[in-house]
Amino acid sequence: LLEDTSVRVHPAEESGLRIVGTLGPDGPGPGAGVERVLDEELTGSPGTLVVERGPSGDVIAGSEEMVSEPTAGATVRLTIDRNLQYEVERVLMRGAEKAGANGGIAVVGRPSTGELLAVAGVERDPETGQLGLARSAKAFSEAHQAGSVFKLVPVSAAIEQGEVDIDTVLNVPPEIQLYDRTFSDSDPHPTTAMSVRDIVARSSNVGTIKIAQQIGAERLHTALADFGFGSRSGIANPAESAGLLPDPQDWNGPDIAASAIGTLQSATAVQLWAAYNVIANYGTYVSPRLVESVERADGTVLDGSEVEGAGGNATRRVVSAETAAQVQDALNAVITEGTGRSWAIPGFPAAAKTGTSRMPSPERADSEDGYIWPDGRYHYLNAFTGYLPLDDPQLSITVLLEDVDSGLTGSSGAGPVFSELARLGIRELGIAPQDSSTGATGLRAAPAAAAPATTVPSTTVPSGADGAVEGAEEAPDTPDTQDVEGTGSDGDVAREPAGRTTDGDGPEGGRAGAGSTAREGGPPDG
Repeated sequence: LLEDTSVRVHPAEESGLRIVGTLGPDGPGPGAGVERVLDEELTGSPGTLVVERGPSGDVIAGSEEMVSEPTAGATVRLTIDRNLQYEVERVLMRGAEKAGANGGIAVVGRPSTGELLAVAGVERDPETGQLGLARSAKAFSEAHQAGSVFKLVPVSAAIEQGEVDIDTVLNVPPEIQLYDRTFSDSDPHPTTAMSVRDIVARSSNVGTIKIAQQIGAERLHTALADFGFGSRSGIANPAESAGLLPDPQDWNGPDIAASAIGTLQSATAVQLWAAYNVIANYGTYVSPRLVESVERADGTVLDGSEVEGAGGNATRRVVSAETAAQVQDALNAVITEGTGRSWAIPGFPAAAKTGTSRMPSPERADSEDGYIWPDGRYHYLNAFTGYLPLDDPQLSITVLLEDVDSGLTGSSGAGPVFSELARLGIRELGIAPQDSSTGATGLRAAPAAAAPATTVPSTTVPSGADGAVEGAEEAPDTPDTQDVEGTGSDGDVAREPAGRTTDGDGPEGGRAGAGSTAREGGPPDG
């Protein structure tokens, strides 16, 4: 008798598995990924084979007649660089462990095209406490109130609308009161004259709130939406969250302040990554993408943007190139003189922003403060996001670390991970230093280790083979990288039938219940 057989293999083992997706006994479930979104493309068509049997039931030799040939499913090629994916997971794991984090997310890609080259998530096993690769697509599905990294938006909007420019000087008091809430900076200071550049570099809550007040709630909300917050990007992951962006009609008195410092709205790591790419792309939003191409059985090759459900390369103007240049100047000041100054890489000037925020308690432990956990303390989220090099942005990175050790900030907690990922990306993608006088000496250390190789057994599906999901990018060889065979984040796959608030990038405050967030005081970044 002829029997349909199938076997599912993961050539890269767990690496990148949450991008491709997994199947349960009944097919795609909570762990589904690209494979589920593009199931129609990947599924082959069965054929018909007619045979003759003798009186004993045996097939008569030579009687087989193929009435209709089975059609293989398409091959889906991802933008993921398999080797980079493996290394990013390792870097994130080490950084999260060092920060004492209960989880973490890293997103690495090309800002100009929106291509995601590596998307990693880690979390602790609730039973053993061991840190391992996440069991879900955290970068797409989990939304966080990530704090100061949202300050990009009110500053960009105010410059775009002519309310300020990067050199506009504001008198910034140590605190500001809106209705019943007082907002302050984490570093106490007298009323100080700060330029917009200084406000961004020093991550002043009060300064950012004063800028947001100049544009008002309606325009701030519009700007947040323009940067991609509050809506799904359409990327090929069924678990993608839109985050949360409350309608301005529902904002109360202090909410413009909470929104300005990133504690009203929530966003996924990929949304944050794409928002910073707007500045890298001279004011243009480029949709993030996971699917490079789809090759059908007849040889037709479609760009990922042409395939229904795969997301695409949609672009739109958000701010002018002139505004983007000014904002980039301020983000660069974060690295050269501000909260991220510890993580400058010689020869590779960067634009970035740090963020520190308190996470809402998983269960109500305080009747007045939703951010106090059952253990009686606050728990923190660290963020660091940006891109490099300035003149020709080729690499953009977003790092989030969840529930880190007390005292860590966006800079001291997530900064080391951002820096190591930046160095890794520079090496693996062969990015030349912007300043030839400094060179890249010291950056080209040991080459990335190869992703684990797995022998893929042959798979036979007589009724029409389903397609394959492959990784796309292979890092170009450089004198310090090694040639590693293999493509595919998961290789070939044979399928089965989101009070008082302070910051300086210390924690910010906001509404409870809209994602990971923060309220009240906390340590400054730096």
